[in-house]
Amino acid sequence: MKFNIPEGITLASQMTVTRDHLASFPSGKIEVLSTLSILKFMEDTCKALLQNQLPEGYDTVSAEMNVRHIAPVKEHETIYCNVLLKFVDDRRLFFDFVIMDEERNEIALGGQKRHIVNITEFNNSI
Repeated sequence: MKFNIPEGITLASQMTVTRDHLASFPSGKIEVLSTLSILKFMEDTCKALLQNQLPEGYDTVSAEMNVRHIAPVKEHETIYCNVLLKFVDDRRLFFDFVIMDEERNEIALGGQKRHIVNITEFNNSI
């Protein structure tokens, strides 16, 4: 199947950091945004960007992530994620992302590769 997803599309999203997003949750001691929460925020934004781009019965799965976590963020702060679909190669999608704080300082940046899969075929293969 041919997919006509345009390169260069973008999406911005925002999130308020809650206790569940902290490195201390559920049992750590550091009260700042965790790298895992950064990855989840970025991945959710990439998936939202593709929501209306894929035909029925298809979804994407993460194949590779690269993140540089630059600065800490405390609970109750709002952060912003901007993703760009940089390159499309058949079923492989390559994204760049940046996460910023309220003053637009970089918190994290990186990239992700996602693969387009047929949901039924993928689920039957595992």
